[in-house]
Amino acid sequence: MSFESNLSLAFRLFEEGKLNESKSLYDELLSKMLTQKEEIALRYNYGYLLTELNQVDEAIGNYNKLLQIGKDTNNKEIISQATHQKGMVYRLSGQYEKALEVFLLEYNYINEYFSNRLLFHSANYYELGYTHLLLKEYDKAKYFLELSLSPAVKSGDKTMLACSYRGLGEYHQSQSKKEEARLYFEKSINEFQSIPDDYGKKEVEELIRSLD
Repeated sequence: MSFESNLSLAFRLFEEGKLNESKSLYDELLSKMLTQKEEIALRYNYGYLLTELNQVDEAIGNYNKLLQIGKDTNNKEIISQATHQKGMVYRLSGQYEKALEVFLLEYNYINEYFSNRLLFHSANYYELGYTHLLLKEYDKAKYFLELSLSPAVKSGDKTMLACSYRGLGEYHQSQSKKEEARLYFEKSINEFQSIPDDYGKKEVEELIRSLD
């Protein structure tokens, strides 16, 4: 099998919940002589698996290596995205204050180098908002989650739209505003359905059930 086929299989195994099989394949691929392009493609997704396995230090190390590739090649897009991924690892592992620090670094970097990249702004605002929501800092959560929606709409990116709607739904749920939450959750489901993304759709359907 080609590198691309193996990488696709590793990610599919991850999505199917076969985490150990997925990790074995990722590790096997990493042990080979990879081109820089191949290593970049691998490390973007490998960190998700490591985080799911609760190997947080390894996940951060993975994205630090990706960040270093960005710095070595002066690829600002990789620097920005690797920073974003590090923030997500901290957020997913419950280290919310660390996550905020990283997302604020990303916020400043995007404003300096990617002021016209709608998707970068939307994803960063969403993570800032969602992390503040997890910290129960509701005013800041609302501010950033609402800020995330406009560039998501303008970009037309369905995944980002689905996430923005979901985040706003969870904010309204936290404020016991069930009807507003339901409205945003339904919008999120519609976007996930159109991608299609069954995993994202099922998660939001579960949130709707929790309203009742």
